[in-house]
Amino acid sequence: MRNELKNISEVLKNITVLKEAGVVKELELQEKQEKMIMELDFRLDDITQMNDAEKGRNIKNLLYELATCLDNVELEVIKNKIITRTGIPRKIVNEYLNDYKKCKVTDSKEIPSSIVWEEPKRFCPALDFIDDVVYVTMTLYKNVDKEFYQVPYVITSKKECFPLNKDELYKRKLIYSGETYLPENRWKPESIQKYLADEEVEINAYQIFNEIKELYKYYLDFEEPALYDFFSIWCIGTYFHPLFSSFPYVLLNGGKETGKSKTLKLTSMFAFNSEFTASLSTASTFRIIEANRSSLMIDELENINSGDNPEFRSVILSGYENGASVIRCGDHTSGFEIQRFKSYSPKVFANIGGVEDVLGSRLIYVTTSRSGNKDISEREIYLLDPKFQEVRNNLYLLLMKYHKEIKEIYLYIHNEMSFTGREWQLWKPIFSIATFLDSIAGVDEVFRTMFDLATKKYDEKSQIGEDEMEHIVISGLMELVEDEKEIQSTELFDYFKERNPDKMFELTQTKFGGILRRLNCFTKKRMLVGKNYYTFSRVKLEDLAKRYHIEGIF
Repeated sequence: MRNELKNISEVLKNITVLKEAGVVKELELQEKQEKMIMELDFRLDDITQMNDAEKGRNIKNLLYELATCLDNVELEVIKNKIITRTGIPRKIVNEYLNDYKKCKVTDSKEIPSSIVWEEPKRFCPALDFIDDVVYVTMTLYKNVDKEFYQVPYVITSKKECFPLNKDELYKRKLIYSGETYLPENRWKPESIQKYLADEEVEINAYQIFNEIKELYKYYLDFEEPALYDFFSIWCIGTYFHPLFSSFPYVLLNGGKETGKSKTLKLTSMFAFNSEFTASLSTASTFRIIEANRSSLMIDELENINSGDNPEFRSVILSGYENGASVIRCGDHTSGFEIQRFKSYSPKVFANIGGVEDVLGSRLIYVTTSRSGNKDISEREIYLLDPKFQEVRNNLYLLLMKYHKEIKEIYLYIHNEMSFTGREWQLWKPIFSIATFLDSIAGVDEVFRTMFDLATKKYDEKSQIGEDEMEHIVISGLMELVEDEKEIQSTELFDYFKERNPDKMFELTQTKFGGILRRLNCFTKKRMLVGKNYYTFSRVKLEDLAKRYHIEGIF
């Protein structure tokens, strides 16, 4: 027994020694990194005095030296400083680093490696949910020798705070692309510090919802009162959107001076990592989303229907659904490597002309009109108003505290609506947040408000949406067929053209046949003397009418 205790004591002693050695090694590495950063300015002062050839050679050597002990994020900060101080183009600096990576791969003294059978988990530093833990990344300042450096730190719902570097990620078996876009901080350090120290006041989700709602009422004059609730819920939902299988786009559609841009600007004050722009290239769109999970506020989206930019259109069409991505080929610096970028993120659009049906099926329409309240219409949104920052701080705290509850509601919420499919998919996150808010307040009013609004919006969309021609065909067939009937295709086409001349004006007989096939509304088709004949069944048409929610014709 005594020998066993002695052995255990030796093991514990060895573990302590190893831990201390690890701490010492980590401190030595940190000391080395800080020393290099401190010496950087002196070395850059010398380099700026050199001619171009010497300057390039010395910058290359400096980057090689830094790359051996700094991770990608810290190296990115230093790289920006080198570019600013020396004037060397970013493209050249990236080529130097690319050369270093190639040398590192072919180095004969490469560190021994082994296969990792338990795969690490890929995560997005900006916002992610892994094993019921929230991860968000904020840019905090680090003080090195009386100089401030921006360094990204990861904040978790377990009240952890660690730098976004390879050592910390390795401990947690996490990996990411290494490309980090550092936006302006939306969660202020003072609030983060209180959160980590358990000093923050109790968060009331329903109160936060009402604060956002009151700010919408103060700045905007909606004709539909339910829209104040809707936009407040939509903004809250952006913080949880990776938990959902999809998240609804919103289209602000109206004439000039109807508050479209003002609504976008106000929504950008609350939505997660929002970017408000009237001009966004295809490449910057998916790169911002990939790196930052940004909520996009896109104004003047007038050319989406023109076909002038099919790549941008494809990114927008796919990006309402979780898991959607676009594939691009990199440039020569990456060896033309194939790259995959996420396109899923919350988005609000504004335009005058509306959108075509394919995009329309992915969004919720909001028709804007001129305000009759001069006081509200003349109120300008002051971007630096501390109220907005206070709301954002609280939204992050809400995210950290209630992500599990919202995920649970979303997984098990029951569909009480008359519509299904994509329309239910779009409204499901809104209903989940509304149900959560009602559970906090002990009421049922938020969900009921959203239920009524969703019903109204669906009815409006059905009148102008992509199913309009299908509704016309099904309704017409229901009037023609009492039991079972065979109709020749040309006669059927002429019947519908006479019945709906405006709707059928540009529709050819071939396209009309395509609609019949797509609906699968006939029970039999045959050809006789070069003409098509369709057989229709009343039972099948009634079933089809129910699935398309066509009422009043039975």
